[in-house]
Amino acid sequence: MKDLMQAHRLVRSLLQGEILDLYGLLDFVIWPQGLFLRISLKKFSTLSEFLAFLKTQNLYPGHSSEDFWNDDLEWIRVVPPEKLDESTQRFWDQAFQLREELQATKGFDPNLFFFYRKSDL
Repeated sequence: MKDLMQAHRLVRSLLQGEILDLYGLLDFVIWPQGLFLRISLKKFSTLSEFLAFLKTQNLYPGHSSEDFWNDDLEWIRVVPPEKLDESTQRFWDQAFQLREELQATKGFDPNLFFFYRKSDL
């Protein structure tokens, strides 16, 4: 992500896709250096379809996806259902590590870190 100031559009887009039943949103973290999330694909058959939806949904007038997105994906993993609990723990560990690093370098600011977790997991 290039512009954290527009993160509210990303949150709206993520929640909108779940409401439309395009995917299941498990949890996500947004911080100045990026987006870390877990989803369950439903109507999208590939991750590239999901990313294309996300990019187009969060554009704002007069800007292109390049203004907001960096396409350098660093880590993608398919998690089989039997490994979901392990994946959840890894996600939590990574989210808290990111928060600690952010707090150590910039001090904690709620505008720099947003954490979402679906309540029924």
